[in-house]
Amino acid sequence: MTWRRLRFVALMVALVMLVAGGAGGYLLTRSERKTSYRASCGNLYCIPSLKASSVVDALQGRGFTCASKPSGSECELRIGNTTYRSRVSNKNGLIYSYDNSVNSHSAGEASASTKAFLVWLAALPFSDDPVLIEEINGWLLPRLGGGADVKATIGGYNYSLTALDQQYLRLAVSVGSR
Repeated sequence: MTWRRLRFVALMVALVMLVAGGAGGYLLTRSERKTSYRASCGNLYCIPSLKASSVVDALQGRGFTCASKPSGSECELRIGNTTYRSRVSNKNGLIYSYDNSVNSHSAGEASASTKAFLVWLAALPFSDDPVLIEEINGWLLPRLGGGADVKATIGGYNYSLTALDQQYLRLAVSVGSR
């Protein structure tokens, strides 16, 4: 075996090892990252980075009126012909699901503020992850035009969008049960 051939074989072995190591590392960290987006809340999974009180405080800071319920909080804001609602379900202070709707009595395309509200809520669990926020935007925004009743799993969470027309839009986000 010549030095040239030996060097080529060594280079190929190193390349295969590098690719195999990188793929294995990616799969391990992807799995770890997916589980890091879930916390145990008794018999449920919750969003570890998202406290119910923080979301309710943010909604109230935007003018929503919120009321405490046994399983969480219900918040509402009316602006002109549009009603924004958000129900935040939590256990031990952590959110396991939240359901949001916008009901507009005016015809036409959903307003920029309606889209911004739903995108903000959809991205809440991933406020520190621009890649997942981009994925959420790419999934959600094209479907807000109406005619959509779809589900997706993004970052380990279940997203459900009902946008059969542009006057009533509903977005639900949940972690799932054990």
